Amino acid sequence: ISAYAAGTEADPFRQWRLGGRGHFDLSDSLTLTAAGRYADSRIDFDGFPPPSYSFADTPEYQTTRQGSGRVGLEYADSGIELSGGLALSDTRRAYFDPTFGTAPNYQTSGRTIHADAKGLADLADGVTLDFGAEGDWSRFSTSFDPRQTARIVGAHALLGYHGDRLDLTAGARIDDHDRFGSHWTFGANGSFDLGGNLRLIASWGQGFKAPTLYQLYGYGGNTALKPEESRAFDGGIEYGSRAGGLRLSATLFRRDSTNLIDYLWPAGYFNVGRTRAQGFELEGTAQVSPRLSVRAAYTFIDATNRATGNQLARRPRHALSASADWTTPLAGLALGADLRLAGDSFDDAGNFIRLDGYALATVRATLPLGEHFELYGRVENVTDTRYQTVAGYGSYGRSAYAGVRARW
Repeated sequence: ISAYAAGTEADPFRQWRLGGRGHFDLSDSLTLTAAGRYADSRIDFDGFPPPSYSFADTPEYQTTRQGSGRVGLEYADSGIELSGGLALSDTRRAYFDPTFGTAPNYQTSGRTIHADAKGLADLADGVTLDFGAEGDWSRFSTSFDPRQTARIVGAHALLGYHGDRLDLTAGARIDDHDRFGSHWTFGANGSFDLGGNLRLIASWGQGFKAPTLYQLYGYGGNTALKPEESRAFDGGIEYGSRAGGLRLSATLFRRDSTNLIDYLWPAGYFNVGRTRAQGFELEGTAQVSPRLSVRAAYTFIDATNRATGNQLARRPRHALSASADWTTPLAGLALGADLRLAGDSFDDAGNFIRLDGYALATVRATLPLGEHFELYGRVENVTDTRYQTVAGYGSYGRSAYAGVRARW
């Protein structure tokens, strides 16, 4: 398809990816784990060429090389579980416009080292302590800007009580950022069994998120960005069990945020002073038979800028999803279907450009080929619906995928 909705030039995507993971038992209670991944991709896109500088077909493309790896240790014995690890990720992107030659016209390079340690301990009958710490050390540079760095470290502790009918958890977290300082956040959640497969649930929590180096210094970056902070709560009722059979739930929620980080062209990244997202969700799952399961969920969300009263950009008020999965008696052949509906929304903060709602259907199938292999295929957007999630940008029509998975 063309990234430009009215365009005729195709903008393809290609990716080669290699990954693996493994573990080695050092003892009955101690395990060494390792994982790695490498991906090389290219995606064509459209831009804003002269002289009008309006969105149109262009021959521009981006290449990305990503590598990541992690090593860790896991320990479990005598009522305590401990784990920790060290991870490294490296991403390099280059942007090309053949109109101006073969050399890249913009490049970015980013690297993050992540270290974490966490544990879960049984303190007494029904009382647990979940604790941990983590840190990120990041660096980022572009063709035009010097290297920038960021460091954030944090720690958390959660105390939980798990009784026959009552479950309660409460905890705290501290994050320390070398640019934005230290921030404490708190949270709690609970559930109560009313009997008859009915359960009340509720949670409350605070959030903190510092801008990334790309949001600060990348394309469209804004060095004046402030961290996002939020307070959220939800409450509802559940019927049934997550383990199977029939399960129904209804939940009310609200989240108030300050300095929400958003992005719109051509402004780039910016803070939205005060926002509120509130609504409700209805969900149902059913194991109709040992071979057939169905699920459906509906969400209404009113996400607004509290200063202007406008809806936040690209947040549909209505969303519906449904799925069905059937394992046939034919050699393990499994069939499935998904339906996703999204309501109308606005493309801009001023609510001048409307995006129409849409409905998308997917069908899929898998077939085991022996013990270690599986043949799979799916068709997305079966009805070839034309829709936009960003004004002026194209979306995939009917698309088919097939492949073979290997597992050991």
